[in-house]
Amino acid sequence: MKKIFFSLFIFFVLLFPLSIKALEIYSENAILYNLNEDTVLFSKEPDEKVPIASLAKIMTAIVAIESISNLDEVVSIPSVALEGLAQKNAMVVGFKANERVT
Repeated sequence: MKKIFFSLFIFFVLLFPLSIKALEIYSENAILYNLNEDTVLFSKEPDEKVPIASLAKIMTAIVAIESISNLDEVVSIPSVALEGLAQKNAMVVGFKANERVT
């Protein structure tokens, strides 16, 4: 059993670094970071400043899901929440003032 485990361990240790270098990344920018070892495993134009776009949307959804106890609750969007967003070119996902949404 120890030989099988050791063989699998060696296989993955040797294969994993090769597979990272062989990644075909179609994005202009990417980074793969190992938090446990505090090391960058792969990067592609990591220092270029780019808008956060989808990451912001994902984080907004995660924070909302973690913070709202009843996702079926209907709420009203106050007009003050949307003030000034259009002037700042911010996205509001088509919400309108006083609209009721879940």
